[in-house]
Amino acid sequence: MSTENKTQEVKAEATPQEQVRLSLEDLSTLAGIVKVAQSRGAFQVEEMSQVGAVYDKLNFFLKQAAEAQKEAEAQKEAEESKSSSEKSE
Repeated sequence: MSTENKTQEVKAEATPQEQVRLSLEDLSTLAGIVKVAQSRGAFQVEEMSQVGAVYDKLNFFLKQAAEAQKEAEAQKEAEESKSSSEKSE
């Protein structure tokens, strides 16, 4: 665990009213944890449909977020390119 994560955890414990933030990286890590837990038999058969449904939602969300991030980066690059070409004229 990085020093930054340890610092955030201490802050969260010290002030419970403070907002907790989850990054896309945190959610991706969570999806990996679910996958590993399933492969090791951590879930009962009766629980698998619920776990699978949440896992599918999480993966869908992560894919949408990645696509939105790529679109935003492409748009930013296009705007920067347009700005730099307008300045050079």
